[in-house]
Amino acid sequence: MMNRLITNKILDIQDARLVAEYHNDALDPAELCMEELYLKKSGGYFLYGRGGIKSQWTAINGEGIKSLSVEDAQKWIKQHANDRNKYADLWGEAEE
Repeated sequence: MMNRLITNKILDIQDARLVAEYHNDALDPAELCMEELYLKKSGGYFLYGRGGIKSQWTAINGEGIKSLSVEDAQKWIKQHANDRNKYADLWGEAEE
């Protein structure tokens, strides 16, 4: 079970729903990055990530959890989800 204290809140992967995931499939282990977007029961979002020493996750010992606003979760989905319908499934049709 992965949980982490972030701004006085404990985020628990076991108590949230995985809504999307991303793997960069880098050949160099130092550049590997895996991220999972979760929806909390309370309605907020957070990102769980792991990565090599050249990833954004290296600053937090190779893995961590980061709270996201709805807007940040929407941006993340647009940038990383392979499923084009994922945004619409969560928030309806995206504005252009």
